[in-house]
Amino acid sequence: MQVYKWQRTKAKQKKPQWYGNLDDDCNAEWAGLLLRAEECQDYSWWWVVIDLKTSTNIDAACNHNINVGSGEEARRMAESCALE
Repeated sequence: MQVYKWQRTKAKQKKPQWYGNLDDDCNAEWAGLLLRAEECQDYSWWWVVIDLKTSTNIDAACNHNINVGSGEEARRMAESCALE
């Protein structure tokens, strides 16, 4: 699954507003997408981008061989995925 052109265009117009505990589990609805970031065990973080209309995962941390060490980094990676 990929981010549609209209979603990328809309996402570039405004930064996402993250809700929840930014140091544990948070999410943002942004341009028809759901962005999530969550702290897992051993101080590593997981993130995912989901299309809200289809509930399809577009991308997630588990698809990359990268250790995400902070909530800020996880949120940044989710945002970056939404803009690609």
